[in-house]
Amino acid sequence: MSVCSRCGKEVGVLSGLLTFNKQTNRCGKCESEVRNILNQFRQSFIQVCQDGILSNQKLQWLYGNISREQVDWNEALSFIRGDALHLMERALTLAAADGIITEDEAQYIYKLQQQLAIPPDLSRPLLERLQHLRYVSNIRQGNLPVVRPSIHLESDEKCHLEIAAAYQKVNTRSVKIIPGRFVATSKKLHFLSQTGGWTIQWSKIMRVERDSHSIYLELSTKTGNGCYSVSDSLLAEATIDALTRMSKRQLVMPQNGSSRHIPQDVKLAVWQRDGGKCVQCSATSYLEYDHIIPFSRGGASTIGNVQLLCRRCNLEKSDRI
Repeated sequence: MSVCSRCGKEVGVLSGLLTFNKQTNRCGKCESEVRNILNQFRQSFIQVCQDGILSNQKLQWLYGNISREQVDWNEALSFIRGDALHLMERALTLAAADGIITEDEAQYIYKLQQQLAIPPDLSRPLLERLQHLRYVSNIRQGNLPVVRPSIHLESDEKCHLEIAAAYQKVNTRSVKIIPGRFVATSKKLHFLSQTGGWTIQWSKIMRVERDSHSIYLELSTKTGNGCYSVSDSLLAEATIDALTRMSKRQLVMPQNGSSRHIPQDVKLAVWQRDGGKCVQCSATSYLEYDHIIPFSRGGASTIGNVQLLCRRCNLEKSDRI
Protein backbone atom coordinates (compact mmCIF):
# COMPACT_ATOMS: atom_id res chain seq x y z
CA MET A 1 0.00 0.00 0.00
CA SER A 2 1.46 3.36 -1.07
CA VAL A 3 1.10 6.46 1.12
CA CYS A 4 1.07 10.02 -0.26
CA SER A 5 3.96 12.03 1.18
CA ARG A 6 1.90 15.23 1.12
CA CYS A 7 -1.58 14.36 2.37
CA GLY A 8 -0.63 11.14 4.19
CA LYS A 9 -3.46 9.14 2.69
CA GLU A 10 -3.09 5.55 1.59
CA VAL A 11 -3.50 4.95 -2.11
CA GLY A 12 -5.55 1.87 -2.89
CA VAL A 13 -4.84 -0.45 -5.77
CA LEU A 14 -8.13 0.36 -7.44
CA SER A 15 -8.66 3.96 -6.34
CA GLY A 16 -5.45 5.75 -7.25
CA LEU A 17 -2.36 3.62 -7.73
CA LEU A 18 -2.30 4.35 -11.45
CA THR A 19 -2.01 8.10 -10.82
CA PHE A 20 0.45 7.75 -7.94
CA ASN A 21 3.80 9.43 -8.75
CA LYS A 22 6.56 7.19 -7.44
CA GLN A 23 9.22 9.86 -7.92
CA THR A 24 7.51 12.41 -5.66
CA ASN A 25 5.49 9.85 -3.63
CA ARG A 26 2.33 11.90 -4.17
CA CYS A 27 -1.17 10.84 -5.07
CA GLY A 28 -2.80 12.07 -8.25
CA LYS A 29 -4.86 14.73 -6.44
CA CYS A 30 -1.84 16.18 -4.62
CA GLU A 31 0.27 15.99 -7.78
CA SER A 32 -2.25 18.16 -9.61
CA GLU A 33 -2.44 20.62 -6.70
CA VAL A 34 1.34 20.93 -6.47
CA ARG A 35 1.61 21.55 -10.22
CA ASN A 36 -0.84 24.46 -9.90
CA ILE A 37 1.04 25.80 -6.87
CA LEU A 38 4.36 25.65 -8.73
CA ASN A 39 2.89 27.51 -11.69
CA GLN A 40 1.63 30.22 -9.35
CA PHE A 41 5.03 30.33 -7.66
CA ARG A 42 6.72 30.87 -11.03
CA GLN A 43 4.41 33.77 -11.85
CA SER A 44 5.12 35.32 -8.43
CA PHE A 45 8.87 34.93 -8.95
CA ILE A 46 8.72 36.62 -12.35
CA GLN A 47 6.58 39.41 -10.94
CA VAL A 48 8.81 40.28 -7.98
CA CYS A 49 11.95 40.18 -10.17
CA GLN A 50 10.67 42.56 -12.85
CA ASP A 51 13.09 45.23 -11.63
CA GLY A 52 16.01 42.78 -11.88
CA ILE A 53 16.51 42.64 -8.10
CA LEU A 54 15.82 39.70 -5.80
CA SER A 55 16.14 41.10 -2.29
CA ASN A 56 16.17 39.04 0.91
CA GLN A 57 12.69 40.37 1.69
CA LYS A 58 11.35 39.16 -1.66
CA LEU A 59 13.03 35.79 -1.22
CA GLN A 60 11.54 35.34 2.26
CA TRP A 61 8.10 36.22 0.93
CA LEU A 62 8.42 33.60 -1.82
CA TYR A 63 9.69 31.03 0.65
CA GLY A 64 6.79 31.72 3.02
CA ASN A 65 4.24 31.27 0.26
CA ILE A 66 5.59 27.93 -0.88
CA SER A 67 6.05 26.64 2.68
CA ARG A 68 2.41 27.34 3.54
CA GLU A 69 1.40 25.16 0.61
CA GLN A 70 3.52 22.27 1.94
CA VAL A 71 5.71 22.17 -1.15
CA ASP A 72 9.43 21.52 -0.86
CA TRP A 73 11.53 24.66 -1.44
CA ASN A 74 14.12 22.83 -3.53
CA GLU A 75 11.38 21.45 -5.77
CA ALA A 76 10.07 24.98 -6.26
CA LEU A 77 13.54 26.28 -7.14
CA SER A 78 14.04 23.44 -9.60
CA PHE A 79 10.75 24.37 -11.27
CA ILE A 80 11.89 27.96 -11.93
CA ARG A 81 15.49 27.08 -12.87
CA GLY A 82 15.23 28.60 -16.34
CA ASP A 83 13.82 31.85 -14.91
CA ALA A 84 16.55 31.92 -12.27
CA LEU A 85 19.26 31.61 -14.92
CA HIS A 86 17.58 34.37 -16.88
CA LEU A 87 17.68 36.60 -13.78
CA MET A 88 21.42 35.94 -13.39
CA GLU A 89 21.98 36.69 -17.08
CA ARG A 90 20.06 39.93 -16.70
CA ALA A 91 22.06 40.96 -13.64
CA LEU A 92 25.36 40.31 -15.46
CA THR A 93 24.26 42.14 -18.61
CA LEU A 94 23.21 45.20 -16.60
CA ALA A 95 26.42 45.18 -14.55
CA ALA A 96 28.68 44.83 -17.60
CA ALA A 97 27.06 47.56 -19.69
CA ASP A 98 29.31 50.35 -18.37
CA GLY A 99 32.53 48.30 -18.52
CA ILE A 100 33.02 48.18 -14.75
CA ILE A 101 31.92 45.29 -12.53
CA THR A 102 31.81 46.52 -8.94
CA GLU A 103 32.33 44.21 -5.99
CA ASP A 104 28.69 44.64 -4.96
CA GLU A 105 27.48 43.71 -8.46
CA ALA A 106 29.67 40.61 -8.53
CA GLN A 107 28.64 39.48 -5.06
CA TYR A 108 24.96 39.92 -5.95
CA ILE A 109 25.35 37.56 -8.92
CA TYR A 110 27.20 34.97 -6.81
CA LYS A 111 24.48 35.31 -4.17
CA LEU A 112 21.75 34.67 -6.74
CA GLN A 113 23.46 31.45 -7.77
CA GLN A 114 23.56 30.26 -4.16
CA GLN A 115 20.10 31.45 -3.07
CA LEU A 116 18.39 29.94 -6.10
CA ALA A 117 20.43 26.72 -5.88
CA ILE A 118 21.51 26.81 -9.52
CA PRO A 119 23.73 23.76 -10.20
CA PRO A 120 27.39 24.47 -11.04
CA ASP A 121 27.15 22.88 -14.50
CA LEU A 122 24.41 25.35 -15.45
CA SER A 123 25.87 28.47 -13.83
CA ARG A 124 29.51 27.84 -14.79
CA PRO A 125 29.45 29.57 -18.23
CA LEU A 126 27.86 32.67 -16.76
CA LEU A 127 30.20 32.78 -13.76
CA GLU A 128 33.22 32.35 -16.04
CA ARG A 129 32.04 35.38 -18.01
CA LEU A 130 31.65 37.27 -14.76
CA GLN A 131 35.20 36.36 -13.74
CA HIS A 132 36.57 37.59 -17.08
CA LEU A 133 34.58 40.82 -16.88
CA ARG A 134 35.90 41.44 -13.35
CA TYR A 135 39.42 40.85 -14.63
CA VAL A 136 38.91 43.42 -17.38
CA SER A 137 37.24 45.77 -14.91
CA ASN A 138 40.35 45.70 -12.70
CA ILE A 139 42.48 46.55 -15.72
CA ARG A 140 40.29 49.56 -16.47
CA GLN A 141 41.00 50.81 -12.97
CA GLY A 142 44.76 50.51 -13.42
CA ASN A 143 45.43 47.05 -11.98
CA LEU A 144 47.44 45.76 -14.94
CA PRO A 145 48.70 42.18 -15.07
CA VAL A 146 52.31 41.42 -15.98
CA VAL A 147 52.69 38.69 -18.61
CA ARG A 148 55.71 36.99 -20.12
CA PRO A 149 56.20 38.24 -23.70
CA SER A 150 57.40 36.22 -26.65
CA ILE A 151 59.88 38.95 -27.58
CA HIS A 152 62.86 40.58 -25.87
CA LEU A 153 62.05 43.88 -24.18
CA GLU A 154 64.18 46.51 -22.54
CA SER A 155 65.30 45.64 -19.00
CA ASP A 156 62.87 48.09 -17.37
CA GLU A 157 59.97 47.40 -19.77
CA LYS A 158 57.05 45.28 -18.54
CA CYS A 159 54.62 43.47 -20.82
CA HIS A 160 50.93 43.77 -19.90
CA LEU A 161 49.27 42.18 -22.94
CA GLU A 162 50.14 40.02 -25.91
CA ILE A 163 47.29 39.15 -28.23
CA ALA A 164 46.78 38.18 -31.89
CA ALA A 165 45.71 41.12 -34.02
CA ALA A 166 45.13 41.89 -37.70
CA TYR A 167 45.47 45.40 -39.06
CA GLN A 168 42.95 46.51 -41.69
CA LYS A 169 45.02 48.63 -44.05
CA VAL A 170 42.63 50.75 -46.11
CA ASN A 171 43.80 51.44 -49.65
CA THR A 172 42.08 53.45 -52.36
CA ARG A 173 40.19 50.48 -53.80
CA SER A 174 40.58 47.71 -51.25
CA VAL A 175 41.28 46.74 -47.65
CA LYS A 176 44.40 44.67 -47.02
CA ILE A 177 44.53 42.50 -43.89
CA ILE A 178 47.93 42.38 -42.19
CA PRO A 179 48.03 39.57 -39.58
CA GLY A 180 50.21 40.04 -36.54
CA ARG A 181 49.96 40.62 -32.81
CA PHE A 182 49.86 43.38 -30.24
CA VAL A 183 52.45 43.54 -27.47
CA ALA A 184 51.44 46.25 -25.01
CA THR A 185 54.15 47.26 -22.55
CA SER A 186 54.71 49.88 -19.91
CA LYS A 187 56.53 52.01 -22.50
CA LYS A 188 54.77 51.53 -25.84
CA LEU A 189 52.40 49.51 -28.01
CA HIS A 190 54.04 47.19 -30.52
CA PHE A 191 52.29 45.78 -33.57
CA LEU A 192 54.41 42.90 -34.85
CA SER A 193 53.96 41.20 -38.21
CA GLN A 194 55.97 38.92 -40.50
CA THR A 195 55.84 41.64 -43.14
CA GLY A 196 57.01 44.30 -40.69
CA GLY A 197 55.31 46.29 -38.01
CA TRP A 198 55.40 49.50 -36.06
CA THR A 199 55.61 50.94 -32.59
CA ILE A 200 53.07 53.36 -31.17
CA GLN A 201 53.95 55.67 -28.30
CA TRP A 202 51.20 55.92 -25.70
CA SER A 203 51.25 59.71 -26.00
CA LYS A 204 50.24 59.37 -29.69
CA ILE A 205 46.97 57.53 -28.92
CA MET A 206 44.10 60.02 -28.91
CA ARG A 207 41.14 57.62 -28.73
CA VAL A 208 40.44 53.89 -28.38
CA GLU A 209 37.11 52.44 -29.51
CA ARG A 210 35.92 48.87 -29.77
CA ASP A 211 33.13 46.77 -31.18
CA SER A 212 32.53 43.07 -30.62
CA HIS A 213 35.60 41.81 -32.48
CA SER A 214 37.91 44.76 -33.17
CA ILE A 215 39.37 47.97 -31.78
CA TYR A 216 39.96 51.29 -33.48
CA LEU A 217 42.99 53.41 -32.65
CA GLU A 218 42.83 57.09 -33.47
CA LEU A 219 46.40 58.38 -33.43
CA SER A 220 48.10 61.73 -33.83
CA THR A 221 50.34 60.06 -36.43
CA LYS A 222 49.44 58.26 -39.66
CA THR A 223 51.30 54.99 -39.12
CA GLY A 224 49.18 52.48 -37.23
CA ASN A 225 46.02 54.57 -37.27
CA GLY A 226 42.89 52.51 -37.91
CA CYS A 227 41.07 49.28 -37.15
CA TYR A 228 42.55 46.04 -35.75
CA SER A 229 40.69 42.73 -35.46
CA VAL A 230 41.45 40.98 -32.17
CA SER A 231 40.24 37.82 -30.46
CA ASP A 232 39.21 39.64 -27.27
CA SER A 233 38.33 43.25 -28.06
CA LEU A 234 37.15 43.91 -24.50
CA LEU A 235 40.51 42.93 -23.00
CA ALA A 236 42.55 44.70 -25.69
CA GLU A 237 40.59 47.96 -25.46
CA ALA A 238 40.68 48.03 -21.65
CA THR A 239 44.44 47.39 -21.51
CA ILE A 240 45.39 49.89 -24.21
CA ASP A 241 43.06 52.53 -22.79
CA ALA A 242 44.43 52.07 -19.26
CA LEU A 243 48.07 52.25 -20.39
CA THR A 244 47.33 55.36 -22.46
CA ARG A 245 45.75 57.11 -19.50
CA MET A 246 48.53 56.09 -17.15
CA SER A 247 51.16 57.46 -19.53
CA LYS A 248 49.27 60.76 -19.70
CA ARG A 249 48.88 60.83 -15.91
CA GLN A 250 45.12 60.77 -16.12
CA LEU A 251 42.80 58.93 -13.76
CA VAL A 252 42.10 55.41 -15.02
CA MET A 253 38.32 55.35 -14.94
CA PRO A 254 35.43 55.36 -17.41
CA GLN A 255 35.01 58.70 -19.18
CA ASN A 256 32.11 60.95 -18.32
CA GLY A 257 30.07 62.92 -20.80
CA SER A 258 30.67 61.59 -24.29
CA SER A 259 31.23 57.95 -23.34
CA ARG A 260 29.84 54.50 -24.05
CA HIS A 261 28.19 54.47 -20.61
CA ILE A 262 24.52 53.52 -20.79
CA PRO A 263 22.44 55.00 -17.93
CA GLN A 264 20.73 52.52 -15.61
CA ASP A 265 17.23 53.72 -16.51
CA VAL A 266 18.01 53.19 -20.22
CA LYS A 267 19.33 49.67 -19.55
CA LEU A 268 16.21 48.70 -17.61
CA ALA A 269 13.86 50.20 -20.20
CA VAL A 270 15.63 48.44 -23.09
CA TRP A 271 15.58 45.13 -21.21
CA GLN A 272 11.82 45.41 -20.64
CA ARG A 273 11.14 46.52 -24.22
CA ASP A 274 13.20 43.71 -25.80
CA GLY A 275 11.86 41.10 -23.40
CA GLY A 276 15.28 40.13 -22.07
CA LYS A 277 16.26 38.44 -25.34
CA CYS A 278 18.21 39.12 -28.53
CA VAL A 279 16.12 41.16 -30.95
CA GLN A 280 17.59 39.20 -33.89
CA CYS A 281 17.42 35.53 -32.86
CA SER A 282 15.57 35.62 -29.48
CA ALA A 283 18.52 34.08 -27.58
CA THR A 284 18.42 34.70 -23.83
CA SER A 285 22.09 34.12 -22.97
CA TYR A 286 25.35 35.96 -23.69
CA LEU A 287 23.39 39.18 -24.10
CA GLU A 288 25.02 42.56 -24.72
CA TYR A 289 23.71 46.11 -25.02
CA ASP A 290 24.33 47.28 -28.59
CA HIS A 291 24.21 50.78 -30.07
CA ILE A 292 22.03 50.58 -33.22
CA ILE A 293 23.91 53.54 -34.67
CA PRO A 294 27.42 52.62 -33.48
CA PHE A 295 28.94 54.77 -30.76
CA SER A 296 31.99 55.27 -32.99
CA ARG A 297 29.67 56.90 -35.55
CA GLY A 298 28.03 59.26 -33.10
CA GLY A 299 25.26 56.99 -31.83
CA ALA A 300 23.82 58.06 -28.48
CA SER A 301 23.17 55.90 -25.40
CA THR A 302 19.40 56.44 -25.54
CA ILE A 303 16.47 54.02 -25.41
CA GLY A 304 15.80 54.49 -29.13
CA ASN A 305 19.42 53.73 -30.09
CA VAL A 306 20.16 50.81 -27.77
CA GLN A 307 19.05 47.21 -28.24
CA LEU A 308 19.77 43.76 -26.85
CA LEU A 309 21.84 41.43 -29.01
CA CYS A 310 23.43 38.10 -28.19
CA ARG A 311 27.19 37.75 -28.64
CA ARG A 312 26.84 35.96 -32.01
CA CYS A 313 24.45 38.51 -33.55
CA ASN A 314 26.55 41.38 -32.23
CA LEU A 315 29.65 39.88 -33.85
CA GLU A 316 27.79 39.57 -37.15
CA LYS A 317 26.58 43.16 -36.94
CA SER A 318 30.05 44.55 -36.16
CA ASP A 319 30.11 48.31 -36.85
CA ARG A 320 27.26 48.26 -39.37
CA ILE A 321 24.02 50.17 -38.89
